[in-house]
Amino acid sequence: MSQIGNVIGASPLPYGNDWLLLYSYNLDGGGTQQAEVVVGNTNPPVAYPPYPPTVAFWASAASTISISSAPGTTNLPILIPCPVVIKAAAFGLPMN
Repeated sequence: MSQIGNVIGASPLPYGNDWLLLYSYNLDGGGTQQAEVVVGNTNPPVAYPPYPPTVAFWASAASTISISSAPGTTNLPILIPCPVVIKAAAFGLPMN
């Protein structure tokens, strides 16, 4: 079983092609939780502890990323489609 996460915000990081993604997901006991993840392929810088969890970048503008651990839910993985701002910045698509 899985669930779709909702993107709250996305911000490019100042190194590599990584993005910090803030998302929300549904908890098993009801309600929602927010979490952050770094999406990309760059190793975390040494001077940036604590570094959020990291997942590989979207394979294409139409793909999803998969987050396999999130507190408060067993409904995993959390799937997140590529946000419009990243489709434009990373894949060259228009922001429609």
